[in-house]
Amino acid sequence: MIEIAIEKNLRISETVHKLSSALSILPGEKVILYGKSGSGKTSLLKMIAGLIRPDTGSIMVAGEPWFNHSAKINIPIQERNIGFVFQDLALFPHMTVMQHLIYASGKQKDYRYLEDLLNLTDLKSFILQKPGQLSGGQQQRLAIIRALARKPKILMLDEPFAALDSNLKSDLRRELSILQKKQNFTLFLASHDKEDMDGFAHKYIEIREGKAIPKAHGFDRYSAAPSVSNKVDLTIGRSSHITEERISYFGTVEKIQRMENGVLFFIELGDQSLKIPVDTTTAKQFKPGDPINISSQNGQILLLPVF
Repeated sequence: MIEIAIEKNLRISETVHKLSSALSILPGEKVILYGKSGSGKTSLLKMIAGLIRPDTGSIMVAGEPWFNHSAKINIPIQERNIGFVFQDLALFPHMTVMQHLIYASGKQKDYRYLEDLLNLTDLKSFILQKPGQLSGGQQQRLAIIRALARKPKILMLDEPFAALDSNLKSDLRRELSILQKKQNFTLFLASHDKEDMDGFAHKYIEIREGKAIPKAHGFDRYSAAPSVSNKVDLTIGRSSHITEERISYFGTVEKIQRMENGVLFFIELGDQSLKIPVDTTTAKQFKPGDPINISSQNGQILLLPVF
């Protein structure tokens, strides 16, 4: 468990703003931090990592105090078992791909593990290339696996896909999910990209007006929740507005009711409670309390797990 209860006065554009955060994160969760530019997303990541010292409060990870203002504890970043990918990647221009991984892995090098990282990101055939010889997507992959080389328990990404096209973003999200599931690290991702809200995370945290606000889903920053009379008639599982654009919403399965001819889902979606009939095969993927992605495209309603 990661327990964060900190405050920090941040100077942004000649003005001092207080950032307060009280969060509980489970091991292995994927967490999206989102909010306007300058809201404090990156600063919160850096405080957890040890790059910025909070003014007050504490940070506990797996029962170990990483920071405690009252007890005067502030564990150095090199002892926090964190991987950090900065927005500008911060790759070394004179090092090859393999040299990046060997340097980052520290004293206890696991070459089989490094080979797995290279295979998972299709970089094995580029181990002798330097960053300037790689594409933008390859550089991004290198930055991520370099951060994972020391087998961190927490990986932090600051706007990792900002400069990439949508297809490459999709590929990298998929690879990152595979790496996260395989290595079981906790992932923090700071973003203001709408696509990162599309079922990528377990938990969404909005940074707004100096507070870190946990959300059940990411849709509310970018779109309104659907209603029966609006875009999608979810009570009967059909689309009443056919469009080629995919529309996604995120909610929580409140209750699952077995019926003679199928299953009925009760879903909390923002301030609404929706009833959606589903088939038994789909129903087997969910239990009460699970997050759920409700997508509508071309007249079809899809219910998808949030991994």
